[in-house]
Amino acid sequence: MSELLVENISFAYGKKKVLDNVSFEADNGVIALLGPNGAGKSTLINIIVGLFTPDEGRILLGNEDISKLGRNYYDFIGYMPQSPRFYNDYTVYEFLWYMAKIKGLDSKKTKERIEEFLELVNLSDARKKKVGALSGGMRQRLGIAQSMLNNPKILVLDEPTAGLDPIERMRLKNTITKIAADRIVIMATHIVSDVENMANMVFMIKEGKNLMYDTPKAVLESAYGHIVYVEAESVEELRRLEREQTVTTVSNGDGGGYRVKIVSDCKENVVPRSDITLEDVFAYYFGGECVYAKD
Repeated sequence: MSELLVENISFAYGKKKVLDNVSFEADNGVIALLGPNGAGKSTLINIIVGLFTPDEGRILLGNEDISKLGRNYYDFIGYMPQSPRFYNDYTVYEFLWYMAKIKGLDSKKTKERIEEFLELVNLSDARKKKVGALSGGMRQRLGIAQSMLNNPKILVLDEPTAGLDPIERMRLKNTITKIAADRIVIMATHIVSDVENMANMVFMIKEGKNLMYDTPKAVLESAYGHIVYVEAESVEELRRLEREQTVTTVSNGDGGGYRVKIVSDCKENVVPRSDITLEDVFAYYFGGECVYAKD
């Protein structure tokens, strides 16, 4: 049996059902949670971390229903929300010590864990810096460090790379990959390219329902035949395509103009399997169903 089983979860806000029979299972590694705004990702995260109780369904950790674990469940969960709150006048070390005390760690374990996770997220040299003086990427890495202090089996990250520059995003992605070697990391993001080379599994959710849960390779394969190349000879033609079609990628053409990837079921100029990206898949499933027709 998998370490984590999310089984037949449904949830409604009043009469509005936002999750409908959602299920997946996971072992160690990164699970990328993908879907457009309003798909139910945040609600599902809140249920997994124990903030919401589902109307139907259950979550098993190992063989144990988390509803029976009570507050002990929080010993197994680490969570970094999309916009973590910090105390800017604390140093990095002081903030982590404070968070460790909130989590109930004893002093000896607190010191060991802080040192371990400062090194893991590459903030050891910043331990005496005020949190308010950290860059955006450093603050995100600090957020991950605090979520790891209780050494959780499941780490949930909500949009961890949002607002970071390319270098900071790379550092954070490398950190997450290391963390996921011996635990489950559930990562919700709208920056699809961030999970392409780090996810072990991809879970796509649409309108509160399971759309697909599979390996990245299988997910990429599912869009084959539905993404095609077309040429735009001018900016005006490119703009027309963007108005009328679901455009995934625009690149400069070899002889001038533009080479454009669009969602289409046309059988000509199908994008090779090796050129399909998760962004193409996202556009295929969530970006509309326009079909390109050349004038």
